[in-house]
Amino acid sequence: MFHKISDITVGVCKMKVLLKILSSVCFLAFITGCSTNSLDSSENSNHEQYNFAQQVEKRNQQLLASLVDELPKTTPILTKYYDRATIEKVVRYNFQLCNQYGLNQTIYIGLFSLFNLAYDTEIDKLDTEGKINEILQSQISEQEKLYLIKKRIAELDAAGVIRNKLEESCQCLYGRRLSVF
Repeated sequence: MFHKISDITVGVCKMKVLLKILSSVCFLAFITGCSTNSLDSSENSNHEQYNFAQQVEKRNQQLLASLVDELPKTTPILTKYYDRATIEKVVRYNFQLCNQYGLNQTIYIGLFSLFNLAYDTEIDKLDTEGKINEILQSQISEQEKLYLIKKRIAELDAAGVIRNKLEESCQCLYGRRLSVF
């Protein structure tokens, strides 16, 4: 299922530009859970299944590498705080997290990685009350999860519980307070 990236509003520095680039880089592709042909699994040989698994893994690695390359290009402020290895580690962590909770679109990996980098904490550990984890574990749709997570982050940010570490630099660059939303 594909969704318009322009419907998602995020504002770490120039997030709208980032989202456009993320959509073109990632194509909102399925990261996990790719289905095989509709043939019965007994008809597929182990060799074909192995080849398919290798192709999925190769495609996943390509998408993750593209995402790691594009994040610093589209949000240059990241390079002030993070090196490529750290960004790659964050992207891989969020890939595993999204895989664990059934968030099958690449855009979630990118957004969660940006949240992780902006707030200097993994998305699932950002909320000390555990509400974000509850949202991730819930059986609601991907879009609802994203909406509720963004809402919760905004609440935590407004309450001063968390602090966007990139915001200070963005404020200096653009002369105004920028939020993640």
